[in-house]
Amino acid sequence: MISTLFGEALGFSLLDTLTGTAPGQVLLGFGVGLSAITAVWIGSLIRRALRVPPEPDVIFELTATGLAAGLSPVSARECAERALTRCGLPVPADALRSLHETLSLAGRVGIAAHALLRAEAQSLRDRRSSDLLRGVNRLGTRLLIPLGAGALPAFFCLGVAPMMLTLLHDSLGTVIT
Repeated sequence: MISTLFGEALGFSLLDTLTGTAPGQVLLGFGVGLSAITAVWIGSLIRRALRVPPEPDVIFELTATGLAAGLSPVSARECAERALTRCGLPVPADALRSLHETLSLAGRVGIAAHALLRAEAQSLRDRRSSDLLRGVNRLGTRLLIPLGAGALPAFFCLGVAPMMLTLLHDSLGTVIT
């Protein structure tokens, strides 16, 4: 679309060619259609790349905070679950299982559970961050497909081909219908 406006700014009557001639109208239809499909395709790729799974580290942090405040491990876990439920955040079953295993390990080994929970939460955040970064890096490569298959042909239909038709009409004096 911008290429058409630049062509107009340079003195070519691209809008007249696109709207006033049969080949121009075909090019306009293809160009707008390809632009719309490309926009939807790119939006879909971006949403998929930035999809973030539920954050299991939050329950670890909340439980560690409850333990640091003096609650028992069971009470701290229950308070954390209630807080997440009140906020409308999901409590994944695998996070609860991992939390239970971490609390059991801390009890068996005899170390402070809140320190172990905070370390596990940090590990989960680091893993999620690297997963998101990997997804964004893949996105950079995957965006080339819709750009090459949609945006480039749309540019040709809305910018290059109408300019060629206009130049042919202006230089040869033929009417393109």
